[in-house]
Amino acid sequence: MVTLEDVQRRDELVAGLRELADLFERNGGDGLPLPNGVEVNLPVTAYDQHWKVDVEKTQRALRRASSKLGRGRKEKIYDGSYFTVIKRFGPYVSLSVFANREVVCERRPTGQTILHPAQTLPEREEVVYEWVCPDGAVLALTNVR
Repeated sequence: MVTLEDVQRRDELVAGLRELADLFERNGGDGLPLPNGVEVNLPVTAYDQHWKVDVEKTQRALRRASSKLGRGRKEKIYDGSYFTVIKRFGPYVSLSVFANREVVCERRPTGQTILHPAQTLPEREEVVYEWVCPDGAVLALTNVR
């Protein structure tokens, strides 16, 4: 449900973006350097009361936000701890919706490695993980309209 606060915030955001676009339209390249691009990032990870990722809520938020990006090409990126869906609006503007990677992928241990000590820390073993990301599940998650 959209609240009055959400509507006011949205209207202020849109007005600010229009003001920025007008500024670049009037002065961009003529004394005002043009940016390399504009990237808007929208985190959608939901957490429970213990600050653990709420997988179901986050999947719903990711599905809903991704579907609101509209039709057309959406790039999916698995990077580090995050899964990101990017919609590009021309060569210089993009909108990214991202969530913790564990929402769409499974982290599986593959072995252990020995970390060499620093001057003050002892040598220790650390578990090595790989991410298993079933493409079909990700497509189902992000292509719902």
